[in-house]
Amino acid sequence: MPPVQGTLVIADISGYTRYIAGTEEEHSVEILQELLSVLYRAFEGRLSIDQLEGDAICATTERTDAEILAWVKDTFGG
Repeated sequence: MPPVQGTLVIADISGYTRYIAGTEEEHSVEILQELLSVLYRAFEGRLSIDQLEGDAICATTERTDAEILAWVKDTFGG
């Protein structure tokens, strides 16, 4: 398989573990689902979600152009 260039984005919900420590489990699961849903909708059409692990999403695209990099920066405040 030949090498492929692309963009890798790992979106992690900062402070979530600390938040759930002080919240009812049922409520924290609902919050996590909503936050991940927002990320999923933001990624649609731009990134492919490759893995979901806890409160983090690993997503990729074969795009490396300035437009996708600017979108990542604008979306995540990088």
